[in-house]
Amino acid sequence: MTNLQYMDLEFINTIIAVAALLISGFILIRDYLLPAKIKMFFGDSLQIIHTDRNKLQINFNFTNDRNRLSVINKLMGLLDSPNGNQYKYVWNVFYKLEGYSAKPDRLPTSISVLAKSSIFQGIEFICDDRFTWIEGKYKFNITGWSNRGVSQSSNISTQIVFSLNKEDVDKLNDISLQGSATTSLMRPVKIIN
Repeated sequence: MTNLQYMDLEFINTIIAVAALLISGFILIRDYLLPAKIKMFFGDSLQIIHTDRNKLQINFNFTNDRNRLSVINKLMGLLDSPNGNQYKYVWNVFYKLEGYSAKPDRLPTSISVLAKSSIFQGIEFICDDRFTWIEGKYKFNITGWSNRGVSQSSNISTQIVFSLNKEDVDKLNDISLQGSATTSLMRPVKIIN
């Protein structure tokens, strides 16, 4: 082997070693030194429950791709209606799907997402404001606090855009006209985003 070939092999080995060192350094920083990062994905539908207070039920999949535990301390939502009004929603209960219905599971305290894992959780949001659903496009902005107190700024968010047609609105308003607090309508709504 000539000196030139030997120098070429050393150069290639050095490049491979430096690349391996950079990749392992990146993985070390990403997986072990950075804090956990939660991603929030929602299912393909949400249910509107129209009783004495408006409720929205949404299934979420929370994922954590880092090597640290993450805890979601609070979630809240802001509904923008087609007429420009905004309504605040807070998490009410966690639920589990049983057949075609949602059964309350527990009161919301926090959601723990283990390192390099995900958790599926049904969350019901409730609004203190009484309002009538109208036709059109709605935006439901969800913000949350993961690994921080609620006095700090939120660090997870997502938006769900859905629409209600005339049939949806008629069914929701028929329930409200009956005036019964025990009557509810679970109405799946098509998400458009």
